[in-house]
Amino acid sequence: MASRLISDSVSRSDGLAALSPKALALFFLLLPNLNAHGKMSAEVATIKGLVAPKIKWLTPAVIRRCLEEISQFTNIRWFEAGGLHYLHALNFAQHQPGLRRDRMGNDALPSYSGTTPGGLPEYSVPEVEVKEKRREFEVNGSKPFSLPSLSKPLPSQEQTAQEAEDRRRLLQQQGRELVAKDTRAKAETQALTDGGGI
Repeated sequence: MASRLISDSVSRSDGLAALSPKALALFFLLLPNLNAHGKMSAEVATIKGLVAPKIKWLTPAVIRRCLEEISQFTNIRWFEAGGLHYLHALNFAQHQPGLRRDRMGNDALPSYSGTTPGGLPEYSVPEVEVKEKRREFEVNGSKPFSLPSLSKPLPSQEQTAQEAEDRRRLLQQQGRELVAKDTRAKAETQALTDGGGI
């Protein structure tokens, strides 16, 4: 199995900061499994069996969601080619300074071409004007109701980056609150123990 370097720049990555804890864990578990070209076969069952066989909370359903999240927020893309799924770290060689091109071997896996499971990447979404159309329906004589609008605009890159930053701040705040709560609980337990209450 290949060894991979992890640069300290990961600490300042906005994309990694936007990942959920499970997606972040899977991201780092994937790195040593990428080949010298920064690729690997990535069927959900393959990831479970090869990358996380002993991690019970990384179920196939969780792995699928994490791969979609990793593909959305980082430079590792989860994509489909020829009916099979693959991973491709787009700038892998830049993060592997000791990688020798003369020893990389053949690149037998497909490269990411711009599409991912679950949608198109942001840069290829065409601008389309959609006219609002609402219809009211009545079910079994109940009051009429309206279907929700389907013309919600797609988020821009700035909105996506802002959402990632907002999520990072929220996760940091939740982490601080959990630490404070844990500290209070330990102090209360210690006070009860010292006071003879337990």
